[in-house]
Amino acid sequence: MGRLNIQKGFDILIKSFKKVKNEFPDYKLLIFGEGEERGNLQFLINSLELADDVILCGNDKDAIFKIAESKVFVLSSRFEGMPNALIEAMATGTACISTDCDFGPRELIDNGKNGLLIPVDDDKLLTEKILFLLQNDKEREKIENEAKLIQNMLDSSIIYNKYYNYFLKVLSFKDVKINKRSFLSRLFMFFHHRNYTDVLSDKLYLKIIFKIKLGYPLNLKNPQTFNEK
Repeated sequence: MGRLNIQKGFDILIKSFKKVKNEFPDYKLLIFGEGEERGNLQFLINSLELADDVILCGNDKDAIFKIAESKVFVLSSRFEGMPNALIEAMATGTACISTDCDFGPRELIDNGKNGLLIPVDDDKLLTEKILFLLQNDKEREKIENEAKLIQNMLDSSIIYNKYYNYFLKVLSFKDVKINKRSFLSRLFMFFHHRNYTDVLSDKLYLKIIFKIKLGYPLNLKNPQTFNEK
């Protein structure tokens, strides 16, 4: 699942699946998403005689439910940020294989425990790992059960609390060795425009905005300057 572009490595996944079909002829590969590489990917699918077995499904609002019904989810990316598709797939309890690309997957997957990691562009090892999960039900089920625990690790209340504490740390300017005011401004406005700052109290929100705009702490208990008052 992802944009159909070079970054997502769907070409490697399709090549790998060609070999999987030799062992499991009834299985199909569903790829969700749209992008500029659709034509090239379809050409590759046709050239490998997989037109009936690899489906470019386009955008589908129900994709996550179909992933939840799958045996295996594969993230074949050449690079990532923090891959939402992988997080969502793990949360459904689907056994996941991911490239150990920069950045993100290794922060989510404990290799062999709640998922499997492979090198980028290694279609042979990807084939091997897909076959391993399809051939070993007990091992796959263990990984599925561990993968679901990502729901607890990334629970919204935990993440919001981390943001909250980070804002407090930056606001105090302790142990922050960067251009503090500029960084805080960019970071805060990024979250603000996405409504993430809704979790902040009015008091903390005002203190952060004040420090960003004026460069010194807001003293609410004993305001002295005109701006504070």
